[in-house]
Amino acid sequence: MPKDGSARALGLSNAVLAFVARFRLQHWGLLLSRLFAEIAILGPVAPWRAWIRRLPRFRLIAPHVDGPYYLRQLPPEWRTGAARDPVLHYGLIGCLRGYAPRPGFDPVFYRADNPDLPWARDPLAHYARRLAAAPAGSPPIPTSSLMIEAHPREAPSDGEHVLTIMHARGGGSERYLALYEATLLAEGHRVTRLARDTTRAPLFRPVRLGAPDEEGTVFDLGEDADAFRDWLHGSGITRIVLNHIVDLPPGVVTWFPALCAEAGLPFEVILHDYLMLCPRINLIARDGRYCGGPLRADCEACVSDGRGLATSVPPALWREETGRLLRAAARLVAPHADAAARFAEYWPDLAVSVWEPEDDTGIEPPRSPAPRDAEGGHGGAVDRPLRIGLIGALNAPKGFAVIRALAEHVKAQGLPLHIVLIGPSAHDASLRDAGVEIVGRYREAEAEAAIRRARPDIVFVPAIWPETWSFTLTLALKLRLPVHAFDIGAVAGRLRRLGLGTLVPLEKADDAAWLADHFMRTYGLAAPNDRKEAA
Repeated sequence: MPKDGSARALGLSNAVLAFVARFRLQHWGLLLSRLFAEIAILGPVAPWRAWIRRLPRFRLIAPHVDGPYYLRQLPPEWRTGAARDPVLHYGLIGCLRGYAPRPGFDPVFYRADNPDLPWARDPLAHYARRLAAAPAGSPPIPTSSLMIEAHPREAPSDGEHVLTIMHARGGGSERYLALYEATLLAEGHRVTRLARDTTRAPLFRPVRLGAPDEEGTVFDLGEDADAFRDWLHGSGITRIVLNHIVDLPPGVVTWFPALCAEAGLPFEVILHDYLMLCPRINLIARDGRYCGGPLRADCEACVSDGRGLATSVPPALWREETGRLLRAAARLVAPHADAAARFAEYWPDLAVSVWEPEDDTGIEPPRSPAPRDAEGGHGGAVDRPLRIGLIGALNAPKGFAVIRALAEHVKAQGLPLHIVLIGPSAHDASLRDAGVEIVGRYREAEAEAAIRRARPDIVFVPAIWPETWSFTLTLALKLRLPVHAFDIGAVAGRLRRLGLGTLVPLEKADDAAWLADHFMRTYGLAAPNDRKEAA
């Protein structure tokens, strides 16, 4: 087939993607792209497949795609077509659906570390172009969080050999684990992380932290449990740290303690959220509000719609199973005393240790917000709006609905408040329509610089669930910004302990007018009508 024919075929697929990107129709766009690729390019009769394979983009990514590894992630019904050419399948379908092209390339991390990369762009092609353009001797381009975490070099010691188990979702729980691992290494222990590079399948690879080389074995804990058991017996592991059970194969609460008992290995569990207590991992009920905890009588009704659940097991049975897992653990760890107390409320017989990932000592009181009028005072005729900063990703548990309602009220009333989100949200378009300024994603290492560029006067932490820690709160405190937060969870506990910040009753989360008035009164701002009367 002539070369221009293959280019037209690929061009049609890319045009579809461009169309759906423009109109934010990712779901249908991915479906159309997959159907086109599977039938026209990866079907049993596709004479132009070889021509498409020679296009520059596919030649660029081909050396970085591990075909067998890639195929292991796919649903069985996809594998036949994908096996005809894993590189084409990844380049046309997998790259847009979050599949990892090879071990050590975590697409979730890579997109987070390259926040300007559009969703319709292939992260592997982006990486390959950067690699090709890098001068000889350049440092490696990070493709997983393990490449940027500052683990001390492993030194010979008689300490334990600890295996940590991590999911592929990133976020605060991974940062917590990295700090926990660094402490273990500093104490003279050896640490191997069972790292997961893809959210699409339970594929894990052991990575020795602080050591020069990585181990090449990849385990599918859903299908290769025996192989993992054999590896564990010969690994010299003496203790296991289970950082989370999310995304582990079904039945983990049963097979994991049995595996540890068989191997004679003690294990500890880090409690980052409330999955052990409820299928709704953040304790946000189906009405979008904090439920109050697992002792309420309507738990079964709350999960009856089946939406937003981490497991389909009924809550009462789920807590029986997780309770057995926690009682089998040698140690339970929570990031803050507030979380430990919530678990103790349900399981008073369990001792939960607290290991805080950051030290709050030395935090200085916040600076006063900068003057907002030409005279250097507040409430003048030329007031600029008070800039209310939000740090980090904003989703439902983090207070998305609170902020949207607040922004809509501010816009409708013409109040001198301006909300700026330093991070992404669950739905940027609706927030922008309400008047929220969205800075967007930033690299973790550049967080402080991103906050300074956004110039917030104050920071609002609108989380409506009991967070177990908050790295974004730490950023605000270190930058000496006044903090306002709902009176719930570790955020409130830390602010109360420090004697800093302003705590807002959680029941006011649904009252946008009250929240706006709270900020107006706190900082001496006048509403437009009040200014006219004063004039």
